[in-house]
This record gives sequence, C-alpha cells and structure tokens, in this order.
Amino acid sequence: MIRTNARFVNSCFLGLPQQQYGSKLNYHLNKEPAPNQAFEYLKGETSHKQPTFQEQQLFARRFGIPLTLDDLVKVNETAGIEGGELENSENPVILDKEYMRRRSELLEISATQDMGKDYIPLIEYNREEVNVWGSVFKDVVDQCSILGAQEINQQFVSMKKELRIVDSKVVQIRDLSNYLRQQGGWRMRPVSGFLTLKSFLLHLAFKMYPATQYMRHQTGAQYNFEPDILHDVFGHASSLLVPEIAALHHKCGLATLGANDELLEQISAVMWYTFEMGLCRKENSEGFELLGGSLFSSVKERIQALNGSVHVKPLGDLNQLKYSEIQYSGLQKEYRASPPLKELLAIMNEWFDDIIEKQPFEAHFCDLQRRIIITKIKQYW
Repeated sequence: MIRTNARFVNSCFLGLPQQQYGSKLNYHLNKEPAPNQAFEYLKGETSHKQPTFQEQQLFARRFGIPLTLDDLVKVNETAGIEGGELENSENPVILDKEYMRRRSELLEISATQDMGKDYIPLIEYNREEVNVWGSVFKDVVDQCSILGAQEINQQFVSMKKELRIVDSKVVQIRDLSNYLRQQGGWRMRPVSGFLTLKSFLLHLAFKMYPATQYMRHQTGAQYNFEPDILHDVFGHASSLLVPEIAALHHKCGLATLGANDELLEQISAVMWYTFEMGLCRKENSEGFELLGGSLFSSVKERIQALNGSVHVKPLGDLNQLKYSEIQYSGLQKEYRASPPLKELLAIMNEWFDDIIEKQPFEAHFCDLQRRIIITKIKQYW
C-alpha cells in the first residue's frame, strides 16, 4: 500500500500553524485575517454546512486557491511564463532570426485566448512548419499507435481518424480542444511556453491542459528541448482521452490546491517520471511501453528509451522521487519504469487521495460553472 508521508503532507498545506485555536474566524470580506490566525470550524453551525460564496472567497484569497478562471489567470500572471527566450546564444534555433520572429508571433496569438471562452485562435501554418510536421509524422504516428500502453494507443488511433490527422496539415489546437471537450470535458489552453509548476498543475484542477501552438525548429524535428504543438498533439492529447488517466490528472490538479512549493515539487516529480518522461511495463509480458508525452512526441527520445542504451530504473516509492534530479534539457540519462498502467493508476490514485484527504478543506470542480467550489472547511489539528 502506497501512502504519502503524513507529516510531510500536513506541513505542506497552506503554511497553517500547527496548534489549536479556541475561537472561530469572524468573517469580514473587507478585513483580512491575521497571518497567524487559523481558520477553524469547531462544533458550531458552520462546521456542518457548506461555506457561503463569500466565505469561500475569503478562505481562497487567504491561501492562494483560485476558484474561478479569472483567478487562474491572475495566478498565471503573478507566476509568470518562463522560457520565452532561449538561454544558449549558440543554439541554432536562436540564431535563426526568421524562426524566432515567427515563434514570437505565434506566442502573441496564443496569449490572446480568453480562458472563459472556447474560441481558440486558428493558426495558418507556413510551408516550413508543415514540412517539419510532415518530416516526423510517420515515425511519431507509428510510436503513438503501437508502442504505448494499449489504452493510449487505441485513443490515438480514434483521435487520428476523427480529426483526420495527416502529414500534410498541422492540427489546430482549437479542433483538438473541442474534441477533448466532447469526449471527456477537457480543454486545451494555448500558452506562451513553459509555465511555473503552480500554474501548470492548477490548470489540471480546471480540466484544462496548457498547450503550445508554435512548431519546433527544423534542426530539432526528431528531438525538441521544449514543448511545441507536436509534443502536445502526439504526446498528451491521447492520454487525456483515456478516462482513467484524465481523472487522475484532474485529481492531481485538485491535490495542488493550497499546496506550498515543497508539495508542488513532489507532485511535479511524480508526474514527470510517469506521464511526462516515463515508461511502463507491459501487461503479462517482458519489456516496456511508452507512457510519457515526451517519449511519444520525440523520435530520438523514444529510440533511446527502448533500445537498452540507457539505464531504466523502477519507479519505486512515489515519495522518494526527487524534483531536484529532474533533467529538463537534453536526452535523458536514465528513465523510470512504472508498473503496468492499471496498477500504476491505482498506486497514483491512492497517493493523490491521501494528499487530498489531508487538505484542510474539501473542494470539487463544477463543470457547468467551470469553477472550484469549497464544500467544507475542516477542523484543523
């Protein structure tokens, strides 16, 4: 049985003081609580009813929990978007001035999207971008169709057919988002590149997956060091079409609500070594299957991960995965192999359930209103 470390999790929520207070919070929207004052619901009436909207707002504001899409935008604006400029001035990508100009143009278009609306700007991809898409299309389609976990393979084949994904035309994020919404209530949200851990994970609580609309440079067609539209289409969309995987991602987002940096990093490490850069063992047979989005969308990464040239370690205890050991650039020096997908989902669901159980509140996402609703504020300690 996998369990999170109770002391670790309790210390990671909201920075709340670990002592009991003998009075209830007096709610006034125009008055913030004192920094050391705990929100506590003892035996009185408020412990047995859902907090009012005003109470939810105050609690959420005090502890940085976004309740609405507008709140999520503010988190994103506050956190900032990283990776807008390439750090290595010798990288052929940054030396290609025309590519960088086009990239900036597409990032600006992505930045115009209103999260509250399902309208996503269409991109007219140029000849060079279509050529990059087409140059890796067959290899990427093959690995998405047959080399991944069976459930993911099946969803990719269906998605490819329904969206008529071909080598001569780049898929629009708008079409992909609409398809995800129709199939399971998820949406893609165009972003301008890398998001901070908090911003990315909070999107999952709102059943939104951040996606990029620009195309990788031609020199990195078979391996790209950062997300692009190839990565998001071939790497993550089909996984989100598997209901059990989509539900896990949503639970991951809910577990992020109110978490501090330490817990955010632990959650990020778990997701990185599984659904971003992970392998999983085949069911009832030898060998590995693709699981992580970076492996599905990178020909070079996939070849290296499966040809035995790099060490593959068991996933191990989720609490022992280290965020500080994540390798964000370059082909990986080692990979983690999870148990078969169904077993992995059971392990991760239990791990996230344990985090959520220890949250000092109960919350869920309302699909109709597209907002987080705090249904209960618990008694602490």
